[in-house]
Amino acid sequence: MMKLGRNPLVRALVQAWPAPWRALLERAARGDLPRVLYRKAVAHELVHPLFPTGVTLRCGPFDFVVPAEVGADYCHFEPLSQQAFVDAVQPGMTVLDVGANVGYYTLLAASRAGEGGRVHAVEPCDGNLAVLSRNLERAGVRNVTVHNYAAGETKRQRTFHVTESSIDHGFYPHPMAKTVRTVEVTEMPVDDFIPAPVQVAKVDVEGGEIEVLNGMRRLLAESRPFTLFVEWSPWCMRNAGREPLELPAKLAELGFDEVTVLEDRTRRRRPLAEVEAELRARELPDDWYANLLAVRR
Repeated sequence: MMKLGRNPLVRALVQAWPAPWRALLERAARGDLPRVLYRKAVAHELVHPLFPTGVTLRCGPFDFVVPAEVGADYCHFEPLSQQAFVDAVQPGMTVLDVGANVGYYTLLAASRAGEGGRVHAVEPCDGNLAVLSRNLERAGVRNVTVHNYAAGETKRQRTFHVTESSIDHGFYPHPMAKTVRTVEVTEMPVDDFIPAPVQVAKVDVEGGEIEVLNGMRRLLAESRPFTLFVEWSPWCMRNAGREPLELPAKLAELGFDEVTVLEDRTRRRRPLAEVEAELRARELPDDWYANLLAVRR
């Protein structure tokens, strides 16, 4: 396939007639055309001048906007975890989205929970919050409450790393994305601002997941049954000063007796014990990550 962004003729055509190219790539991003077109363009930075305010994709029944540099990630975003999340959220449920980013899982939860349900979206980064608010407004949802905090263990001001990629911000430097600036944010335990019960939660905070879980013990104790989706990135956890196996141990401590590894890159559901053994043997690549689906009946 032609390398779109590296081809000088294509670059000249884009500069001369941006509108048809913008329409072409946006249709590819939405899935109306082969999405590989958009992914190829993003890889070579062709889309940045075309989509300075973000590109529009499809999330369940809603259109939503993402920054252009992460559009390729969302074109094939966590298919296994997505489906498991949609299956878990039922009408009337209360859902918690910690590390809501620009609102992908928030919108999925809002559409599934319906008018009788409630979604709490927790996101500390101003840039992501602006896009999240834009997406909620354009979707017209009324069952989402946005909380401008960084979920953690205690209430305090804390340094937060804003990276070159909007999906990699967090308390700790990210191993795969350069920090471009740091800001001070309000860290707050979930127990201080989210009422129980909650039926489904998603936690994705780039290495700080155990801190979030430690700050929501009351919520967990008062919420049964409970389904939890939590990102498991050994590389990010080590950057945060933790051993990767601490996360499944924490889930066991909190009473989750059904834990499945959702490996989205290979679209495989894997037994936890199998992946734990590979971690101990150092058989997983540095950039391996997955979501843990933890259920407490």
